[in-house]
Amino acid sequence: MVRNDLNLAPNADIHPLAEVTFPAKAGGDAVRIKLTLDQRCCNVRFYATSRTPAENGSGKAKVLLSFPAWTEVKVAPATRQLAIEKPVSENR
Repeated sequence: MVRNDLNLAPNADIHPLAEVTFPAKAGGDAVRIKLTLDQRCCNVRFYATSRTPAENGSGKAKVLLSFPAWTEVKVAPATRQLAIEKPVSENR
């Protein structure tokens, strides 16, 4: 049976969070930032615009996605990894 009363699209004022841990440069510390994914496309594709911190190194960034503000639906956090490479200007 299909439930018609369950809304799987959060209200426009509810946004997920992304906690990004960038790899450290040699001898440095990991760089951590938190982003509110406050932009949407098609009501369910969330994103934010941010610059990669200059202090980070190359490698894999860990991204923890969560949705703590959406209390009507229980959303489990998820962790993913993204490749971080040197800018083209540093590779020359």
